[in-house]
Amino acid sequence: MAEKTTGKKQKFPTELSPVGIAGFSHLDKPDTEGKYADNKFKITLYLDKAKPENIEWAKKVNAANEEQGGENIVAKDGDEENKRRIKKKKEPRENYVGKLVVTFKSRYAPDLVSTKRDPATGKAAKLPEGEAPRGGDTVKVAYASIPYEAGENTGVSLQLRAVQLVEKRPRGSYGDAFDADDDGEDAAEGEDGAGSGDF
Repeated sequence: MAEKTTGKKQKFPTELSPVGIAGFSHLDKPDTEGKYADNKFKITLYLDKAKPENIEWAKKVNAANEEQGGENIVAKDGDEENKRRIKKKKEPRENYVGKLVVTFKSRYAPDLVSTKRDPATGKAAKLPEGEAPRGGDTVKVAYASIPYEAGENTGVSLQLRAVQLVEKRPRGSYGDAFDADDDGEDAAEGEDGAGSGDF
């Protein structure tokens, strides 16, 4: 069973995840819309099962959860999750194949940093506003393993503290699909000045 908290506020050390691929995330604002909205900041991380260090990390967080009496798996095997989805007549998820799947959450906004060092602080530089990591980006997560006990439910939750953007996924621009007039005329206007509103 999970330890019950005392009057003193417990401090839990910050740990680091392996490098993985960001999936569903709410990093610059909490998740407040949709069926599963919980008003929390969150990120789902996909880790390659072919890498032994990822398997070892998953074993560690799952073991910590089991020690606290947790029944739900924290770092899930994506292939096993897909098998369960198929049994429930649901479509398997392509991004689960060959991956470990783990979600980090917090009521508080996480620090969002780059791999560059801030010369003023000597620490990882913060990302510019509006540059939060998105699905498909390569990231690393700083978190804390927090034991919980809520009624009959116990275990360990992975509290999101910070996300480091390791590599941005290339996102192409589709603007080059359009031809431009050589003389720079507005293509929406004809010789008589008629705009698209006249169609």
